[in-house]
Amino acid sequence: MAEEISEVEMLLKSGDAVIDVEALTANSSKKSNIDGVINGDPLRILVQKKFDALIGEVNVSPPVTIFHVPIYRERVKRMLEPKMVSIGPYHHGKQTLRPLEKHKWRYLRDFLNRKPDISTEVYLKEMRAMEKEARQCYDDVIKMSSDEFAMMLFLDGCFILEYFLKQGNGDPDSITDVGWDTVYLDLIMMENQIPYSIIHKLGTIYYGIVDQNCKDECPIRTLVYGQMEFKRMLSDSIKSSCDQINHLLHLYHLLMIPSNQNQTSNLDQTSNPDQASNPDQASNSDETSNSDETGDLDQTSNSDNKQSLSINNARCLSSLWSMALSMKEQCLSWLLSRPKTVHFPRIPSAKELQKAGVTFKEKNKPSDMFDITFENGVMEIPYVSISEGEKVLLTNALIYEQSQTGKIPRTLTSYLILMDFLMDTGEDVALLEHCGSIMNFMPTGEEVAVFFNDLCDYTFIDLNESYYYNLTEELLNHINSPWHRYRAMLIRDYFSNPWAIISLIAAILLLLLTVTQTGFSIYPVLHPN
Repeated sequence: MAEEISEVEMLLKSGDAVIDVEALTANSSKKSNIDGVINGDPLRILVQKKFDALIGEVNVSPPVTIFHVPIYRERVKRMLEPKMVSIGPYHHGKQTLRPLEKHKWRYLRDFLNRKPDISTEVYLKEMRAMEKEARQCYDDVIKMSSDEFAMMLFLDGCFILEYFLKQGNGDPDSITDVGWDTVYLDLIMMENQIPYSIIHKLGTIYYGIVDQNCKDECPIRTLVYGQMEFKRMLSDSIKSSCDQINHLLHLYHLLMIPSNQNQTSNLDQTSNPDQASNPDQASNSDETSNSDETGDLDQTSNSDNKQSLSINNARCLSSLWSMALSMKEQCLSWLLSRPKTVHFPRIPSAKELQKAGVTFKEKNKPSDMFDITFENGVMEIPYVSISEGEKVLLTNALIYEQSQTGKIPRTLTSYLILMDFLMDTGEDVALLEHCGSIMNFMPTGEEVAVFFNDLCDYTFIDLNESYYYNLTEELLNHINSPWHRYRAMLIRDYFSNPWAIISLIAAILLLLLTVTQTGFSIYPVLHPN
C-alpha cells in the first residue's frame, strides 16, 4: 500500500501524460502505448502501470501453478516453510537458508562433471528460452532480472537432479548423510517449487532424450520416483505425461490420488458451456457499442480541454459500469448452473461412533490409502503412519489440491476431513491405533488430533463433492438407528470383559431359578389335586 501511495505522489508531482480509455478496456495486448495523449489524470497512468505488470492476456486466466500459501494457514505454518534449502523465488535469499547456498554450487559442479562433454551454455540457453513460461507459473510478480531468474532456475533444477542422483547411487555426501529427510521435505513444499518442465528439460539434456513428452517410461521421473519417501501412500505409476506435471508436489499428488478417478469435478460436469459463453458475448457487444458512442464524443471534445477531461472521465465510468454489468451476468449464470450445495454433515468421533455400535478394523489389502469402507457396522481404514514427514506431505498436498478448485477431484480433502472428524481427541487416536489403522510416531495422540483439527480449519467441501458421499450416508443412517445404539450399549455394559459376562450369566441363572421356584410354589395352590 505504501508503494502505491508513493507512486501516486510522484505522478501527481509530474502529472503530464495520460492514456487512452480504450487502452484500459478494449486493448487485448499486455502492453499498450501510454505516450499518445497529453494533459490528463496521473491516477489513470498508475492504473495502466498496474495493468502492464499483470501476467497473461485480458480475459485469459494465467497458467499459475505455484502459489503463496494463504495467511489463514497460520496454525500449520511450520509445515509450509523450508528449513534448509530454498527452491524457486519465494524464499530465495532468505537469511536462514543461506548456509546451503554454497552446497547448491557444489552440487551444480558435480552435476556438470558427470557429463563434461555437455557445455554449460547448452543448459543456460534452454533456461533463458523458458524464462517467460516459468515466470507465468507463479502467482506473484518476480522482481528478478532475466539473467538472475534464469540462473536461479538453472542452479535449483540442477541441485534437485544431483540430489536425487547422489541418493540413488548411494554417493557419500554431507547433506544426504545428515540432512536428507529435512532437505527432502523442503523439496515438496508448496512455496518451494520450480516448474517441473525446468527439471525435465535439464534432465532431457543430461540423458540425451529426444522425445520431450515422455508418455511412457521417463528416466527423469523414474529417478525422482525411486527416491520418493512415503511410498505406502503412493501408487506405483501415473497415467499423466511429463508435460502435464506442474512441479514435484504435483507429482506427489498425482501418485497419491487413485488413477481411476475422473479429472473433472461435479461443477465442471454440470456446467453449461453455452451459459458460460453468452455473458462474454454480451460483454463484447456492450463494449463495442460503448466504444462507438465514445468515438462520437471524441470528435466533439477537441475544442475545450476541460470539456475533454470531463468527457474522458464519463467514458471511463461508462466502461467500468458495462464491465460491472457483465460480471454480474456471469456470476448469476454461474450460480444458476452450479449444483445445489449440500454442506458436509458432522460425523461423530471414533469414540462416539464406537458407543453407537461402529467397530473399527485395519483394511486388508487396500487399493490405496483412500480405500475406507463401511459395511454391517464395521469401518475398515487402511494403515497410515503419522510422523513429521507425513504431516508435511499431507499439509502441502492439501493446500495444492485446494488451490485447484474445479480442476481436480477433492479426494485428499475428503480423506483429511473424514480423519479430522474421527480423531477429535487423543482417545480417538488411541482407539484407531489399537485397531491397527494408524501408527502414531508423535509423542502423544493429542498432537495427532490437534494436527488434523488445525489442518482442516478453513478447509471446505460440499457433500456432493466428497469422495466419501455414500460412506457418510450409510454411516449416519447406521448410528441414527435406535436398534444399533441399544445393541452397542448392551455389548458395552454387559459383554465388554469376562467378569461382566459371568455376572450377566449368573444374574440370568438366578432369575431363572427364582422364576422356577416361584412356579413350583404357586402350582400346588392353583392345582390342589
